[in-house]
Amino acid sequence: MLLMAILFFILMGVPQLVYWKMVSDSWLFYSYGEEGFNFLKSRGYRIFFNFRNGWFIYTPVMIFSILGMYHLYKRNKSLLWGILFFLPLHIYITFSWHNWYYINSFGSRPMVETYALLSLPLAAFIHYFKKSLFNQFILSIGLSFFILLNLFQTWQVSQGILLTEEGTKPYYMAAFGKTKMTERILITADTREYQPKPNQLRFIENLKSWHHNEVAIKSDSLHEKNQDNRLMLSSHSMKSIEIDLPTENLKPGDFLKAEIIAISDHWNNNRWNMARSIIAFSRDSKIYHKRWNRINNKLGNPEWSLWGGEPNVSGRAWFFVEIPKDFKTTDDITFIIENKFDQILTVDQYAVSLWKEDLEAAE
Repeated sequence: MLLMAILFFILMGVPQLVYWKMVSDSWLFYSYGEEGFNFLKSRGYRIFFNFRNGWFIYTPVMIFSILGMYHLYKRNKSLLWGILFFLPLHIYITFSWHNWYYINSFGSRPMVETYALLSLPLAAFIHYFKKSLFNQFILSIGLSFFILLNLFQTWQVSQGILLTEEGTKPYYMAAFGKTKMTERILITADTREYQPKPNQLRFIENLKSWHHNEVAIKSDSLHEKNQDNRLMLSSHSMKSIEIDLPTENLKPGDFLKAEIIAISDHWNNNRWNMARSIIAFSRDSKIYHKRWNRINNKLGNPEWSLWGGEPNVSGRAWFFVEIPKDFKTTDDITFIIENKFDQILTVDQYAVSLWKEDLEAAE
């Protein structure tokens, strides 16, 4: 049986070897370029409860399988030893890959191949809870909730509400249970920060603002303008605007709101290279806190798609950022509008304002 297993293992690899030989003239070919493993920096510990494709976050029913190892040990120790040897080794090797969350997947897809073995402790866990009607009732509720949650979140991914490869706790909580994408969910996904509702805050003052009818920004080689005095940004000309903000009236826990009104001349569905508005906190010329918001997917996008909006439609892109707890008034805060792509972003106006928590509204 062992010799047959070795034979069939080799036979299954032959088509891959033949293909490599045909296309590269080599029996072995590494197609991942500079991507690879770093066994000194395995990220296996992150796979369980990390919101970026975390295993138990998006497939929570497998928690029962891990708990079931104790019950499998009680019933059949010989079945458990192989699992205990294989599982840590699999996690260590697989999540030593340079991209530990494996980008575009729903949950931890490298763990799917472990389910054949993990079905055994899962079965042991279910068998243990079948001893009484009350335990069966509790188990049925737990299994049903976790399975339905997994299916619902799968549907959310298919509808563009949830993008687990960019998951964060604020984004996950904002999208939890939602059946429709909203502006607030989209901004939370982009900024990776909790976005307060407008009635939770009260406006204090504008720190910096500009409108195309004003002449505060001069037209020079770094700041191109069109005939209407609107700022034009692209990778071919002006790539960014950087404005220093006053800090004397700011306190930790306050909020800054950055907003711009702009138009993009082309549709840009590349989430990783969209124009961005940024607020960066720095001390001694080193940035210690930064939040940014994509601009292109806020323009001409009434459905609030993650992947961009219609071109040549004026829109508003805004976001809140909470001033960090360790902020000092001697720190520097910079507001940046950045466009790395060839598409021209025409800025009509921008503003950065100070907001504080409205205690009366909170009550």
